[in-house]
Amino acid sequence: MIELKNDIKIEPLKCLRGDYLYNECSLCVDSCPQDALSIKTKRVNINHSICNGCAGCVGVCPTQAIGLSHINKSAEILKFIGDKNSSLSCEDMKFCLSMIHVEEFISMGLRKDEMICDLSKCAKCEINKDNKLLDTIEKNIEQSNDFLSFFEKSVKKTYEIKKQDRREIFRKFTQNLVKAQEEEVDFSEVYHVELPTHRQLFQNSLKSVVLDLKDTVIVGEFDFIKNKKIDFNTCTNCGDCVQFCPTNALSYSSDKMTVLFQDSKCIACHICDDICKPKSFSNEPSLDLVNVAFSRASKLIEHHLAVCSECKTPFSQKKDEKICSRCVDFTTNYSDIFKMASE
Repeated sequence: MIELKNDIKIEPLKCLRGDYLYNECSLCVDSCPQDALSIKTKRVNINHSICNGCAGCVGVCPTQAIGLSHINKSAEILKFIGDKNSSLSCEDMKFCLSMIHVEEFISMGLRKDEMICDLSKCAKCEINKDNKLLDTIEKNIEQSNDFLSFFEKSVKKTYEIKKQDRREIFRKFTQNLVKAQEEEVDFSEVYHVELPTHRQLFQNSLKSVVLDLKDTVIVGEFDFIKNKKIDFNTCTNCGDCVQFCPTNALSYSSDKMTVLFQDSKCIACHICDDICKPKSFSNEPSLDLVNVAFSRASKLIEHHLAVCSECKTPFSQKKDEKICSRCVDFTTNYSDIFKMASE
């Protein structure tokens, strides 16, 4: 049985809206069946008086800014991965499956020979108001299967209600009790100072399979990770994208002339797309799984500095131009001012 406690906490400094004022992420608000979450003054707020602790918001948050203090989700997932049981249900996990992030579904799908999500109780579940929680679960499973199809694996779903006799129920209860007392799990693999635990678990799961693949490039676009590219002709090397990236997926070289990118840290927040004034960013429809698994960085763009002959300020030179874009713009748009003054 699911243990519901109204102890959901929001960490504003982890929220994307805290990283960038104009970020419009509302995944947690949209998934809440109780309408307990809302956006006020461009920040996520929770009304604890109507929150029932279902934790559906936890499973959609890309930065792990929302969590429950009484549930160690990562621990339960690792226990399931190490278990021979292939069926995943809310009764076994002791929390609603909507709390599981898409990357955690992928991690379990990669490590298990077979995985079946038991959704038989969702339709009549009292916390599944307007089927919002079930919709979240099904969407996360669908996204995970898009990724898992590259490995010829999938997370299956079942809506069939199974009947168990009393002996089976008692046997299952005693097995879980013994396992809870004896099993020790190393959780060091899922903690990281910058990345959410679901991304660290995702990376470790990829490491276990990626070296056996002949082709490590997966084609497709996913909502939880992106492979970025920058247009050299329009990028001004202003540095805003590097400064505001919440996970340090974008970084500079030591001389600040080269922008580096680690897709293993990208959570598809789109802040770099939004903050870039010349709109130089776009997405590559492919991922190198070796880069993702082992946090390898790639060079997005390399600039060359030149000194403007007009204002004597360094600028990012594209070809062999001698004047910076600001001086060119000023001369083009405001040259009439100097004509009027001379006349």
